[in-house]
Amino acid sequence: ITGDTYSVEMNASRSGRELYCVVTDKYGAEARTDTVTIGYDYPEDYKEPEITVQPVSAAAAPGAEVSVGFAAEGTELTYQWYIRNPGSGSWSRSSITGDTYSVEMNASRSGREIYCVVTDKYGAEARTDTVTLTMEP
Repeated sequence: ITGDTYSVEMNASRSGRELYCVVTDKYGAEARTDTVTIGYDYPEDYKEPEITVQPVSAAAAPGAEVSVGFAAEGTELTYQWYIRNPGSGSWSRSSITGDTYSVEMNASRSGREIYCVVTDKYGAEARTDTVTLTMEP
């Protein structure tokens, strides 16, 4: 931005950004503004996302649905579950994006670890505890 006004659409990645401007005249003399921080204008009653009831590990018989839920408070929350299958060293993003994780239990899912990241419209996050899915004999 090269004008006298800094204007961008606000999003979570820009919140907390510090910026300043250097003004140069035709002779090359410079003046620098103070550094300012941009962020959201939070409503007066704003509260960051909070997990109020943690999920618990669950078990199900083969072919049955296993579900894990939790409770969270916040403004305009979105949910993203993450999974790590038995024997895997890495986590991957699940396609499940609600406050309940439900899948049909089978042998390949027994021992799967899961957690959820809750994000509000301002980009603030809360993460649930990690829990495990197991298959009943």
